[in-house]
Amino acid sequence: MKKIVNYAVICLFLVITCAVLPSFSQAKEDVITMKNGEKKTGKIASVTKTTVKFSYSHETAEYEIDKSDISKIDFASGRTETFDQASPATASAESNVPAPAVSAEQRKNKVAVLPFEIETNDQSLATPTMSKQVQESCINALRSQSPFQTIQDPMVTNNILTKKNLTAADLSMYTPKEWAEILGVEYVVIGAYSIQNKGTSTFGSGSASYNSKTNNDKTKGTAYSASNSYTTVNYDTHVNVAIYNDHGEQIFSDSKAPAFGGVDTYKGALKTLMKRSPFGRK
Repeated sequence: MKKIVNYAVICLFLVITCAVLPSFSQAKEDVITMKNGEKKTGKIASVTKTTVKFSYSHETAEYEIDKSDISKIDFASGRTETFDQASPATASAESNVPAPAVSAEQRKNKVAVLPFEIETNDQSLATPTMSKQVQESCINALRSQSPFQTIQDPMVTNNILTKKNLTAADLSMYTPKEWAEILGVEYVVIGAYSIQNKGTSTFGSGSASYNSKTNNDKTKGTAYSASNSYTTVNYDTHVNVAIYNDHGEQIFSDSKAPAFGGVDTYKGALKTLMKRSPFGRK
């Protein structure tokens, strides 16, 4: 009888052990739930800002998993960490819109001029250098007309754009409101300079003179002639400017076509346009 009781106790112990060990083993493992629904069970070695180092159950090899692909982690300790809700900065990056640089109050009364878009049929003119030259000329014209606004230095504006890998070709990527927030200003000036090559013109002139050997005899002597010519490129130019506030509202839009076309005729046109703008001296 005693042997039967001992045997029953041993059997009960084995049953309890078999039931407890699997659950105990599972409690000691971490579970990663991916955003696609897949679950990975094993041991998390470390967690960084961007990745999670992970080993599968009964394996020693470590794998790196991007946090952006993880929905949540159920740690063996019982703690759960979720990754579905991105921070404001992450959400902004995912929507491809940079987070505002400064607050609305800090942007107050500040004006930034974006590099001008160059529209031309002469590709030798459609360069970043030309774009920034027109931008700087617009800033100079604006400064001469707007003593009460803070005009952002073009180096500051362009440095912000460079850090975000943006150029004048990216103007359509963001709304005027977003551009104002990116550049940290209340007003943003967006412009385009159209310069179309209309061909060339050649001009020339000539002259002749007679050198007499004697004052009284002009039938003898030597004739001299001279000629010169030069060629000019004719351009049809047009400057367009629009100004927006940080609410995305257009407060000014105008254009000017200089009377005489030339590569640098935008300078005079911008002076006129900035005088007409809300910032101009009336």
